[in-house]
Amino acid sequence: MVELADEGEIAVYRGSADTTTIPNSELLVGDVFEFSFGIKLPADCILIEGQNVVCDEAELTGEPHGIEKVPLNESNYREGAMCSMLAKSLVQSGFGKALVVAVGPNTVAGIISSKTMKPSEPTLLQKKLETIASKIGNVGFGCALLTFISLVIRAALEMTEVLPCGCQNLLVCEKP
Repeated sequence: MVELADEGEIAVYRGSADTTTIPNSELLVGDVFEFSFGIKLPADCILIEGQNVVCDEAELTGEPHGIEKVPLNESNYREGAMCSMLAKSLVQSGFGKALVVAVGPNTVAGIISSKTMKPSEPTLLQKKLETIASKIGNVGFGCALLTFISLVIRAALEMTEVLPCGCQNLLVCEKP
């Protein structure tokens, strides 16, 4: 499982008007939690209340500047309001409440992590190079085997004196 939430705790509204503090890793979809500047968001969420909220999403999107977030309401939900906040984003300023819409591997950060952590499959070039290397290895093994066989045959011929021992030129090595 992809662990995205930093170690820490968060204040959550669960079945009452008061908050309960829980570990970030126990956050569930549908929870409403409080946040303030300086925290990394533990889940993908939608801003439902807040003031002056700016999130740094550079770790996920590469955007160099903080992005201002506005609470989602009846007047702006059809206009594409910037109310979504991504897990692992740093809240640069402001405070508010957010509704959790995705946790763990189902967040945008979780999906990115799971896609980039998969072992890559060899490319077409890598496959062709592997085939060529295998063929070169087979040719090298064949040459080594032929060399060994020829040396064994030569040693056997020298032992039976069919060939003079260690002699390269037969005219020089003739017996008297």
